[in-house]
Amino acid sequence: MRLPVQRTLAWLTALVLASSCATGNGVVRSPTVVLESSELEAWEATTLAFFDRFYEEWPDLEARFSEFADDAVFFDPVFGDYWVGPEAIARGWGMMPSFFPDFEGQAKSVFLSVESAVFSVDWVGLWIGRKPEEVPWPAGLEVFRFDEGTVGSQDLWYTGETLEGEMIECDGCSTELTATAARYAAAWSSGNTEQIAALYADDATFTDSMFGIEATGAEISQSIAERFGSAGATMSIQEVYGVTLASSLTPLGSRSLEGDIVGVGIRYQWTVDAGGTATTVDSLALSYFGRVVDGKFETDMQHLIVREEVFHNPQNLSELTP
Repeated sequence: MRLPVQRTLAWLTALVLASSCATGNGVVRSPTVVLESSELEAWEATTLAFFDRFYEEWPDLEARFSEFADDAVFFDPVFGDYWVGPEAIARGWGMMPSFFPDFEGQAKSVFLSVESAVFSVDWVGLWIGRKPEEVPWPAGLEVFRFDEGTVGSQDLWYTGETLEGEMIECDGCSTELTATAARYAAAWSSGNTEQIAALYADDATFTDSMFGIEATGAEISQSIAERFGSAGATMSIQEVYGVTLASSLTPLGSRSLEGDIVGVGIRYQWTVDAGGTATTVDSLALSYFGRVVDGKFETDMQHLIVREEVFHNPQNLSELTP
């Protein structure tokens, strides 16, 4: 697996600032993807090929996780899974092939950062007994972060419908996720830095590597032009995902409770003026309301975003590539 060519930090910073800020004469600037179009196309092909291999190996778990690094982490807070290393991950999945021999992940779309990929997936065959025809298969997101040609981590997220389905049965999750996503979209769409800052913890980190953005704390609310262009943008929510917290990942003495929503994923669309051409971009923001410490999830008690990563559908980015 080959990752796209990396630029130097200085080059990235100069490129993004030059392309995302309005000039003194009022010219509107749009954000620019840090990868060239050929690199973006190659990266998309690489990630899709990896996903195909990942599921073609089922039910051979050793082969399936053979591309995972020795310290790779599998993280699924909904079911309390935090496993390190391909052997431990394979052991954690050990009973799955016998229960779900025909398990198949059907990717509906992919979202990319410079070194990570998120697949929107239907998990076909993931059902005990006979699934009613009118009920959809469980669905969600599979997040893969790559490091020097190997998988550094894999996270799982779920649609609200799946969280409230027979597999998880989280009553009211969908409503809470939708409300949280609406507050997020309203704040960023407003362009008001105080509203944006109110979403994040003081030490929160924000990354959108496709546009060269890395921000911390108060810097996050100042990155509107870098993220959406100097004209700003209205976020139109397309789908909402989430993760809840299992009791096994709750630290001793924590005020966090089993079933707490600890992450929201928002698929949204926004429009940018790219050289006089209106381009609609399909993007995905994954926000965690806490962080993993010693294998446990430490939740922010104010339910503020502690870590956020943004990914983009490569099919929409061609007009924004240099």
